[in-house]
Amino acid sequence: MKKLVKKLLLYCIPFVLVFALFLAFEPYDYFGLRGSSDYLSAPLSLMRQLEREQPDQIILGDSRMANLNVSYIQELTGEPVQMMAFGGAETGEIIELFWYAAEHTQLKKVVLGLNLYSMLGEQGKGRIPAMEEMASDTGKFIIHGGHWLQAMNSGKMQLKNWLGGLLNRPDWMEYPEDPTDYTLVQNIPQEQGERYRADLEEYLNSLLIKLSAANEVQEETMEDILAIIRYCKEKEIELVIVFPPLHISVWELYDELGLLPEMEQMKAVLKAEAPVIDMEFPNDFTTNDDNFFDGFHLVSEKKLFLAKAIFTDLEDPCIQRTEPEGGKS
Repeated sequence: MKKLVKKLLLYCIPFVLVFALFLAFEPYDYFGLRGSSDYLSAPLSLMRQLEREQPDQIILGDSRMANLNVSYIQELTGEPVQMMAFGGAETGEIIELFWYAAEHTQLKKVVLGLNLYSMLGEQGKGRIPAMEEMASDTGKFIIHGGHWLQAMNSGKMQLKNWLGGLLNRPDWMEYPEDPTDYTLVQNIPQEQGERYRADLEEYLNSLLIKLSAANEVQEETMEDILAIIRYCKEKEIELVIVFPPLHISVWELYDELGLLPEMEQMKAVLKAEAPVIDMEFPNDFTTNDDNFFDGFHLVSEKKLFLAKAIFTDLEDPCIQRTEPEGGKS
């Protein structure tokens, strides 16, 4: 019997070690053992974190909202808040994440980032149903081959960084940028020169392709957002809708394509129903190249400004705050 136990242990040890390495390097921090996950691993990481931590304040939206630094926001407000926004989020995915959060935690405040770009055309549930399934089914998460490959790549990168530091070879090292880290030293567009303009042009080209295929906000999308507003009113959840700033060149593209009336109509409907912080219009902020890395994303210093605009009573000509008749939702 003892020999059998020893054999079983010998066979099990390699599997245990391999699984331990997987847990150490998988990017989602699925079990919450490390306390942090890779920025690009959302939304599964965010869904698991929400289930573990049960926050009552959340932030929803795309990369511009995801690039806000939660620690800095908590310094401003003195209250905990969880990020549920992620890069590349379509409005349909944002809507699904709201209902996921509403089901799995007791919400007190929701900051909902929206923009015309991601609201145009038909909105599906996107990646959320598959992520939700893995969030609730540990077995499906573990046997997913892509997660093992990601863990291997993450481990390889960390080993490379460790060796580079040990051997004093910084040219060996890789530093995946965390765009939510506002303490990073980042060059402003003037210092980027042609790179900034190239990035801006790339965004405008990709935007043009999307806008050519879809040029209106679907009624179903507006109804889904209005359903969120009604739910928040019913449950006495504070809801704030945010339209983050975008570079004037994007606004001009909207104008060329005749989309500004669509934008204004969409905003008018939402402003009549919920508190809105609107920075998505021509002003001194959106016309200043120094504030942007490209047509959408802000430099670090201005991420702090955006956080202050959303989470404090900061007054500035580039911030339009509106309340619906009857007060906040």
